[in-house]
Amino acid sequence: MPTPGELTPPPLRADAALNRRRILTAARQQFTEHGAAMSLDGVARTAGVGVGTLYRRFGGRDALVSALRDEALDGVCAVADRAARVADPRDALQTLLVGLFELRSTDRAVDDVLAEVERPVRDRHAARPDRRTDVLRNTIAGLLASATVSGAARPGFVARDLSLLVRMAGAVVDVPSARSPEPGARLRATGFLLDGALRGRRSAGP
Repeated sequence: MPTPGELTPPPLRADAALNRRRILTAARQQFTEHGAAMSLDGVARTAGVGVGTLYRRFGGRDALVSALRDEALDGVCAVADRAARVADPRDALQTLLVGLFELRSTDRAVDDVLAEVERPVRDRHAARPDRRTDVLRNTIAGLLASATVSGAARPGFVARDLSLLVRMAGAVVDVPSARSPEPGARLRATGFLLDGALRGRRSAGP
């Protein structure tokens, strides 16, 4: 029987790893601006690699989008873990929201991660199981429950509302005319969204 080490794929060569990182960085930018309809030629061009390299590394559009979503899941998990370490329920929820708003400003795949978190139990069998998503779902549920019980969050604030707020924050960068807003516009928009979720928020900024 193989050991866990034997099941781990061998590390990529330095140049291959660099190409992979460049492709993912370029793809994240393209995906945030255009969604799954992003141009693979455009991704390769932005990454500074040939389109053949892109296909050798990822095989095609579906695998590339899957890799983006996987990285977004890691990012959302990191934000939720950071929030879970905050003792005060109000501050914990604010940490979660601000972290997700910031992450979503450069990564549209965050929407897909949160959509999976809010997916009804009866529908989850259709998705590829991922232990990280289950842990994330429980972490976010705990943060929202604590904030609601303590009176920090508005009554009835659930994962679906969290996902909607993050999508609204993302609209600031998704709309072409809003990608370079006036100084402070994104900060104000974040503050308005926080006001909608938190009761009696202590400051006007995030």
